[in-house]
Amino acid sequence: MPKLYRAFPALLLATCPGLFAQKPVIYPNGVVNAASYSRSVKGEALVVGGAIFSIFGENLAASEQEAPGTPLPIVLGGTSVTVAGIDAPLFYVSPGQINFQAPNAISRRVGERVPVVVATAAGASDPVLAFVQQDAAGIFSQGEGGCGQGVVQNVAADGSVSLNTPLNSASPGSYVVIYGTGMGPLYSPPEDGHPAGTDPFTGVLFPAIDLGIEGFRFHLNGPVSWSGLTPGLVGVHQVNVRLDDDAFEGCAVPVRLTSRVIGSGPPATISIRKGGGPCQDAPKVSFANVGWRKMITTSDDSPSGVAEERFTASFSSAPENLAVPFPDPADPPSRGCPCGGLPVRYASRCKLAGLTALDAGALRLEGVPGGPLTVLPSPSIGEASYGMPLPPGSLEGGTLRVTAAGGAGVGGFDTDVTVPAPIEVTTPLTPGTVIDIRRPFSVDWSGGSPDAVVQMQLIAYHDPEGILGAACTCQVLASEGTVELGMGQNLEGEVLLRIFNRSENAEVVLTVSPRMSKLTRVSAPGLTREGRHEWSYEYRFKGLKIR
Repeated sequence: MPKLYRAFPALLLATCPGLFAQKPVIYPNGVVNAASYSRSVKGEALVVGGAIFSIFGENLAASEQEAPGTPLPIVLGGTSVTVAGIDAPLFYVSPGQINFQAPNAISRRVGERVPVVVATAAGASDPVLAFVQQDAAGIFSQGEGGCGQGVVQNVAADGSVSLNTPLNSASPGSYVVIYGTGMGPLYSPPEDGHPAGTDPFTGVLFPAIDLGIEGFRFHLNGPVSWSGLTPGLVGVHQVNVRLDDDAFEGCAVPVRLTSRVIGSGPPATISIRKGGGPCQDAPKVSFANVGWRKMITTSDDSPSGVAEERFTASFSSAPENLAVPFPDPADPPSRGCPCGGLPVRYASRCKLAGLTALDAGALRLEGVPGGPLTVLPSPSIGEASYGMPLPPGSLEGGTLRVTAAGGAGVGGFDTDVTVPAPIEVTTPLTPGTVIDIRRPFSVDWSGGSPDAVVQMQLIAYHDPEGILGAACTCQVLASEGTVELGMGQNLEGEVLLRIFNRSENAEVVLTVSPRMSKLTRVSAPGLTREGRHEWSYEYRFKGLKIR
C-alpha cells in the first residue's frame, strides 16, 4: 500500500513562512499523535515508543521535505529531532510541522516526561517535555485535522480491499481494516525507522475496537482477528476486525481503538450499511440531560476537603440506532464488587460524531443561594452545551428548579428535582491512611435516603500521575449506611491481591445519586425522548496507600 503509506505523514501539511535564520520553536504541548492529533490523557505533549507523532511550531525546517524511502533518515532537509536524547526517524519536515517516529527505547520510561528537541542549522529549540505513555491509540483520518472519516478499508469476500467512504460502506458481518498508530505494546518491534516485516509479524497486545456514541451502548467488536504493525510501513498499526452482524449502521458511526492499558482513543467515523454501497442515516431522536453535582475532595493539599458545585445541561439529537441507552442497572442494586482496569478516555478535540447540540434558550436556576441564576448556552465541541459553577451551599438538600426559555431546538419547559441532604462519611480516610487489602474493607456513613444509591470505588494507581490503575466498584442503597469490599464478594482474596498489590497512590470515591426508578424525568417540546434531571454528591479521598 505505498500510496496509502505516503499519505500518512502528509496529514495537515501546515506550513508557516518565517525567518529561517531563527532557531526552531516547538509550541507548548505541540507534540501530538500524528493520526488523531491528541495529547496525553493529562493534556500534555505526548510520545509512545515506536509510534508516529507530529511536532507543531515555527522555524522547524528551511523547506518542506519528505523522506525518500526506508529506513527513515534521522536528518531531513537539515532538520533533526531527538526524544530523550535519542535520534528520531523523520517522515516529513516543514517550517510548521514535523512527522517523526518516537524511538522504541522510550518505552522503558513510561510515566516519565522526556525532552523533545528540534535542531536546524539555526540552532536547537528549547526542549518541550512530553509525557511517555504505554499506548495512545489514534486512527488516521482521510481529511485534515485528525477528525472525521477514518482510514479504513473494506475487505470483500474475495479478499480485495477498498477505501471505506460514505459511498462505499462496510456491511455488518464483513471484515474491515482500521489504520492508526500508538497502539503498543508490541511483540518483536523492528528497529527504529525500519518497516515492519512478516517474519515474524509484529503484533499488538490487548487490542479491540468499539462502535457507538460515548454515553450510549456500544457494540463491542473484539477480540479482533489480528492487530499489529502494517508490513512494509513504519509505525503504522492496523486492526483487522469482523463487524458484528447487528453492528450499528449509518454514514458516520463512531469507531475507537481500545486497549487494556490506557483505554479508548479518540473516535474517528466509519460508514456501515447492510449490503454495502452508499450509506444511509437512521431518523434522529432528541433527548436531554440536566444535572447538579457537588464534589468534595480530600487530599494532601487540602486535608479538610475542598467542595466544588456545578450545574450542567445538554440537549442533543442523534440517529436513533446510535443513541441506544444502556439498560438501567438492577434497582435496588445487585450485590457484588466487580474489579478490573480503570479505563481512561481522551477528550476529543473533534466534534463528537453522531451528536448535534440543540438550543433550549436561557436556563433559569432557582433554589440556589443568591439565585435565581441564568445560564446561557455556550459553544462546545462536545455534547454538553450549558455549564455553570454554583455558589457554595447550593446542594445541601431541598428543591432545585430549572426553567428553560426555549430555543431553536427545544421549547420552553420547567422541571423540579428534590435533592436529599448529603451523607456524612464517618470512616476516617485522611491522607496517608493505609488500607490492608488482605482484610475486608468498608466505608460507613450517616444519613442516606432509601431513594438513593451509594457507589464506592477503591482505586489503586500504579503511577504517581494517577493515570494507570485498577478499581473495584461496589454499590448499595444509601440507607444501608455501609458498603464493604471483602474477600467473599465475587472475587477470591488472591485475585484482589493480584489486582491491587501495593499502591502508594490510592483513593476512595463515594458517589451518591438517585435510584433509577426515582429519577426525575424531563419532557419538553422538541424532545422525542424523556430527559433526565439528576443530582449527585461525590466524595473523593485521595492520598491513601494500599498494603
